[in-house]
Amino acid sequence: MKKLRFTLNLKFLLINLAIWYLPPANTIFAQWVSPTRNQKDDELLKDYFAKNYLHPLKSENGVYFLISQKGTGEYPKGGDQVKVNYTGKTLNGKIFDSNTDTAFHHVTPLNFTLGAGKVIAGWDEGLTYFNIGCKGKLFVPSGLAFGNKSPGKAVPPNSVLIYDIEVTEIETNE
Repeated sequence: MKKLRFTLNLKFLLINLAIWYLPPANTIFAQWVSPTRNQKDDELLKDYFAKNYLHPLKSENGVYFLISQKGTGEYPKGGDQVKVNYTGKTLNGKIFDSNTDTAFHHVTPLNFTLGAGKVIAGWDEGLTYFNIGCKGKLFVPSGLAFGNKSPGKAVPPNSVLIYDIEVTEIETNE
């Protein structure tokens, strides 16, 4: 009986460690995307930047970001509640979602827990560079967006996405 109890406790401990300490599944997925796909996305983005005279910074995992208006205060980290206004576009400029445009029928800031895998991995990583009041753009490679899955007709599989972002609120998890 003691051995069974020890085994069950060990399984419980391992499951909890996996839940609390492993990165979200969408971040793990991003590491499985083929290097060729990542290279293609990076080339597409660099061409886009050159044509539009943009000079964004690049995060560790390949999300580019460009700050147009600095914010104030602390930057969000995993576990913090973040509220954002956003407009999502494909690389050719076609808007596929927005919470600032009434045509999309949801005009309230998006509220989510950063790093919990509730949004695309590119947001979980990219928004760590935006504090309250900060406005800018995220340029998200397909592997950190929707990958080879399409969330709808407006976003083809393997799409590189651009998001106009404004962080309106951060509630720290401390």
